[in-house]
Amino acid sequence: MGQITDYISRKHIKKIYINPLPTISKKEAIHIAAYSTKKQFFGDGLEIKQFENEFKQYTNNKYAISFAKARIGLYTILQALNIKQGDEVILPAYTCVVVPNALRYHGIIPKYVDINPQTYNMNIEQVKKAITKKTKAIIAHHIYGQPCDIAELQEIAKKHNLYLIEDAAQSLGASYKNLIIQKISQQVKAA
Repeated sequence: MGQITDYISRKHIKKIYINPLPTISKKEAIHIAAYSTKKQFFGDGLEIKQFENEFKQYTNNKYAISFAKARIGLYTILQALNIKQGDEVILPAYTCVVVPNALRYHGIIPKYVDINPQTYNMNIEQVKKAITKKTKAIIAHHIYGQPCDIAELQEIAKKHNLYLIEDAAQSLGASYKNLIIQKISQQVKAA
């Protein structure tokens, strides 16, 4: 028997009816999933392009690229930065499991630091202590709408020649020292 389920499109929530699938091969299942993803959820791709254009305007950036899942975006970032197996990346201990899993998938060693119990963001002093010769990056989460002390993390990253990857998924539109969080990265590039 089929079931009714909800899914969220970029514009609205729809109810769809899912029929039970007969026994099919793995290859057939992959083709069905690929087809239904393209047609049902993303149409002809115009919605994705529109979303990316609106997002880059909102964040005042030159580029915006969306991914089906955040972990795929993180995989791409790690590859683009040439962070390799055996390298270390510092991240808050209070994080979604997909973040360290993305690191581990590439053979990168997650180095956890505790959080500030008032903000749930990274404890800056522990970040400083966690840096080793193998450290290549810091992943900073701006959690629950509260930006972390990004200026301090930028100084630490610059001092130790580390990449600083910001995860603002939970804080889009938040401000830090009267700056919108998404515009901080542009100021760093200009500096």
